[in-house]
Amino acid sequence: MSSRGSIIISWKPAGGSSEDDQKTVLKKIFRQTLEKTREKKGIFGVNVMVAVEMKDWAELIIDTMIELREQDPEMKERFKILVTSAGDPLPWTPKVKKAGLLWMHVIPSVKGALRCQKAGVDAVVASGAQMGTRFLATQESDFHPMWKEGVVKAGDRGTLVARGFVGPARFLKTPVSLKHQENTLKMSPGVFLGKPDDYSTVPMELINSEIAAMNAVYAGDETKALLAGGECAQRIQDLPTVEDLVKRIVREAEEVLAKMPGRLA
Repeated sequence: MSSRGSIIISWKPAGGSSEDDQKTVLKKIFRQTLEKTREKKGIFGVNVMVAVEMKDWAELIIDTMIELREQDPEMKERFKILVTSAGDPLPWTPKVKKAGLLWMHVIPSVKGALRCQKAGVDAVVASGAQMGTRFLATQESDFHPMWKEGVVKAGDRGTLVARGFVGPARFLKTPVSLKHQENTLKMSPGVFLGKPDDYSTVPMELINSEIAAMNAVYAGDETKALLAGGECAQRIQDLPTVEDLVKRIVREAEEVLAKMPGRLA
């Protein structure tokens, strides 16, 4: 799979629309991606959180993906990668394996890896690094410029941890995220104590504020947006093209490896 010809789509519902409307929007996004990658003939896929809290939405995305693949031979050939995370992969095994997708699952532990083995997942990343924040801050990234610029401006110690939809999450440090962290401590302290919560134990006031803050990200409303970002944001200082970024990563890795013998001597 070409790194330049593949695209992973992560898209969350704004709420208030019917399932048919959401499916229509999803199909449009997937078809646009097919067009964007046609010249390079790269394969692409979708990244879906399968936590219990997001089960209905995850099912809609995966069902839409499978439906498009069944309707369009080119989709079947190129739209083939499914990356799941933030949940148990096992319940999804029958649907995913029947569809013939290339299935990867993101896990945080050995226990999670063994669960993936039982589920029949095709790939589990056991080494390397996730670089979502770094690739978010690129020219090709179609997220709102406000979000990308927020990453570049984050600076030293520019992130914090607070409640997310499926567990603890890291955000760029802003007045909005500082307030959300304060609300997390008051209304969902288990986040900081390793105690999972869910929609039945968290006040709707907090959940609704999270939804509004996430919608504000896509609307570009900096006064209300909760901007997600990894701790590495403090070291990101530019918005390169994806091609230039990948070349830089390889070059810098080679430079580090070349210096290692001298440092260990």
